[in-house]
Order: sequence, then structure tokens, then C-alpha cells
Amino acid sequence: MGTYVVFDMDDVVANIGPLILEALNERTGKSFSLEDWHTYDLAQIYDLSYSQMLQALYDHKVLERATPAKGALEVMGLARDAGFHVGILTARGWHPEGRSISERWLADNGLMVDRLHVLSPDECKAEVICEFGDVELFIDDYHKHVLAVHESGKTRKTILRNQPWNRSIDFDHRVGCLSELASHF
Repeated sequence: MGTYVVFDMDDVVANIGPLILEALNERTGKSFSLEDWHTYDLAQIYDLSYSQMLQALYDHKVLERATPAKGALEVMGLARDAGFHVGILTARGWHPEGRSISERWLADNGLMVDRLHVLSPDECKAEVICEFGDVELFIDDYHKHVLAVHESGKTRKTILRNQPWNRSIDFDHRVGCLSELASHF
């Protein structure tokens, strides 16, 4: 089966934050910036219900329009060159077509993965990551996922990708950009 490096998708290997920002500002008439996102709970920031927020994201086609994060292709290649399999563990299951959109997006952007797992809304990354088998490294931007996976002991390394919504979280293992991951392989 081999050893995996497992990436989250959104705001780790896919730039989706600016599209979500655009969608929610447009829907609500607000003019927030990404720096204003001090929490991962965007429905709270925008004073929307969860379903209203999701509808704005569907209507704006944020998953389909995302672009690869700078260095995503290169760092995935470095992981492969170091002998690792590459996996994606994403919470895109909130979208009814989350899996097919993700598969198409990865292929269209030349991002080859050995395994893609799209969480259903009732799944937890800390429980599902064991399906990847031996995991060297897991990286995500959502502190709750990173902390839960870290505390599970199911990976050798867990990394938090710095974003405005996780700056207040106390976690030692962080990267600002994907190229910084190379030193962890």
C-alpha cells in the first residue's frame, strides 16, 4: 500500500478562499476581506444560516472555479520523488457533486493523486485518515481537523497551513506556503 502524504484540498492545494469571499460578499452586500475571517465559521461572520451560505457557494461555483495553490503541483511531485503516495482528504461532501467536481478539478490541473476521499457531512477526518494506511504527513487549514488528526496519533506529522482563520490557534507545526513542506519529506 505504501506510505502517504495526505493533503486537504480547499485552501491547501486549491485556492478557494477568494472565491468564497466573493460569493459571500456578493450575497450579503458586505465587504469583508480574507483578513477579516477570524474564524472558520463563515456563516457566523456573514450572519447567514448554513444552508444560505452553501447556496451562495453553489451559485458562485466556487469548487469548479478554484485554482491550484502556488506550489501544489511541485510539492506533490516532491512527495512522490521522496517515495510517498499522495492522497487528498477533503470535506467537500457538503456539495452534492463534491467528489466528481474534485476528480475533474484534479485531472484538469494535472494534480495526480493515488487516493481521494471526500468526506460525507457525518464523517471525521481523524477517523477516516486510517483508510490511507501508513501516513507520514497530513496538512490542512482547519485547526479542528489538524488537532483531531494530531491527537489521534494516526500520522507521524500534522501540519497546519497558515490562514487568517487559524492564526489565533496555538499549534507549533505550521507552514505559510506549500514549498515549506519539502523539508518534512
